[in-house]
Amino acid sequence: MTMSDDARPMPAPPAAEPAAGGGPSDPDLAAPLDAVEARVLGCLMEKAQTTPDHYPLTLNSLAAACNQKTNREPVVDFDDGQIEGALTSLGVKRYASRIAMAGSRVPKYKHTLEVALPAVDDRGAALLTVLLLRGQQTLGELRTRTERMFHFATPGDAQAALEGLADHPGRPLVKHIPAGGGRRVPTFVHLLGDGRGATAPDIAPTGDPPPAPADTPAGAGPDTEVGRLREELDALREEFDAFRAQFS
Repeated sequence: MTMSDDARPMPAPPAAEPAAGGGPSDPDLAAPLDAVEARVLGCLMEKAQTTPDHYPLTLNSLAAACNQKTNREPVVDFDDGQIEGALTSLGVKRYASRIAMAGSRVPKYKHTLEVALPAVDDRGAALLTVLLLRGQQTLGELRTRTERMFHFATPGDAQAALEGLADHPGRPLVKHIPAGGGRRVPTFVHLLGDGRGATAPDIAPTGDPPPAPADTPAGAGPDTEVGRLREELDALREEFDAFRAQFS
């Protein structure tokens, strides 16, 4: 597919240049994401990395991605109006844009993280994607769940990337939460919203959340392999959902 020059935020951003790294000196970029915006941005980032042949996304495809029942915590049921409202506000905050594709009769949408947060590399984008879509995560969960987007060879590599996000120029993008208060291992949350990840109170889960899996090191045994197989199955389901959404 050939992309036209009609790629624009929704609505157009102010004329002022964004602050380096998307720091708090730019009010648009510093504005926190609400729960719907976080889900929409996370889905755009995920599909850009995992199903590039079906990206950018139509509104139908984006709705299917937001509401899918795998790799999402919590599971939600957003309507088109909520998603369109989030896309508009993400455009103002410079995180997303609407584009016209040659041969397509409907608009499509893409994330513009490279505009909002140009200092974030592929490693950081993969980690932020999982945190936006699944909320609070352990290091082991992040390393496993980013595998289709970026391969971290060791837990130390993932830890270093998280530290880079915590030291992001202008403002931290992730927060480390030490073990304690019922948590057996440290966890991480994104700070693009209010610091609580993707589980803000205005998202109502459609069912009981699954129990958090234990944080296990790479190569720990059969449980680790089963977890990876489950992630691959979830990935196949995602791709099928995205394919089906193209014809809905």
